[in-house]
Amino acid sequence: MNKDLIRTKMVAIKRTDFGEADRIIQVITPEGVFSVIAKGVRKEKSKMAGAIEPFSVSDIVLAKGRGDLYGLRSARLDKFYGGILKNYETLSCGYDILSSLRNVSTDDKVGSELFNSIIEAFEALDKGLDVAIIRTWWLVRLAEVTSGELNLERDVFGNKLDGELYYRYDHSDCGLVVDKLGNINKNHIKILRLMRFNSPEAICKVSNIGRYMPDCYSLAQKLSQN
Repeated sequence: MNKDLIRTKMVAIKRTDFGEADRIIQVITPEGVFSVIAKGVRKEKSKMAGAIEPFSVSDIVLAKGRGDLYGLRSARLDKFYGGILKNYETLSCGYDILSSLRNVSTDDKVGSELFNSIIEAFEALDKGLDVAIIRTWWLVRLAEVTSGELNLERDVFGNKLDGELYYRYDHSDCGLVVDKLGNINKNHIKILRLMRFNSPEAICKVSNIGRYMPDCYSLAQKLSQN
């Protein structure tokens, strides 16, 4: 195969109209994030139009162009997660997931892990699972994959987290510190640990998890911003 061609799968992150009939699309693939020009895709009879819709997974061929811009040679829809469009909550969550990827720098390893996580998130949203859990799960995965600094084993001083203590997040040291008035306890930490290695569907089966989601989500937001 031509070394300048990449055959892969993609999810569209962002689409921008260009010229009279083209679109520039930011896509994520197992190989990383690319900027792609899809020529003629806005024409009424374009065969590629359905393959670049949000919440679609498509088989594509990219051709190396000038600079960092690739050309979309072909695109065939593999799967469309139409259930995400059924209500505002799932739709909003889906777009927030895509937006969180717009400034992410990836290599092959990061691209592959994030791509797989996106598919898991889309599947969960498509099935109508708990959106609060999916949002939190996604931020945990994003922090885990992109920064590798998701420390749920020790506090900022290197002490092993104690199940009998309460913690708060310390912005300056980007980690947990002991605080008797803190809102993070062993249950929050256990849930976040589970999210690192389990699917959203599996997490949704954990009993009484909903009561911990607001604090888990708040902490996951801070971790993902490190």
